[in-house]
Amino acid sequence: MPTLNDLQPGESAVVRKVLRGYELAERGRRRQGNPGRLRLRMLELGLTPGTRVTLVQRAPMGDPLEVELRGYRLTLRRYEASAVVLEGAAALEGVDGAGGVNGRAEGARDG
Repeated sequence: MPTLNDLQPGESAVVRKVLRGYELAERGRRRQGNPGRLRLRMLELGLTPGTRVTLVQRAPMGDPLEVELRGYRLTLRRYEASAVVLEGAAALEGVDGAGGVNGRAEGARDG
């Protein structure tokens, strides 16, 4: 299962699900803080199933990551990003995190 942590800068994908704390432990991810609250926090931040996310950049040492979704940018630690399972990871030119094209919502018209 690819996760948000597996994307490269410029790649986009759709959120499939957000793992629970025990699911992260089963995948061998180390636990930090209260992993039971991690899923709730990710959902509250807008990382819900069906949301398109784009990895904007990684810090020089790889942590944290900056992602764009729903028209805003969000910074996550690698541990947090590993809880977000993706589908359809592909580089999509001109698609923003809100699902629009080149800063415009899909279906938007001039004028």
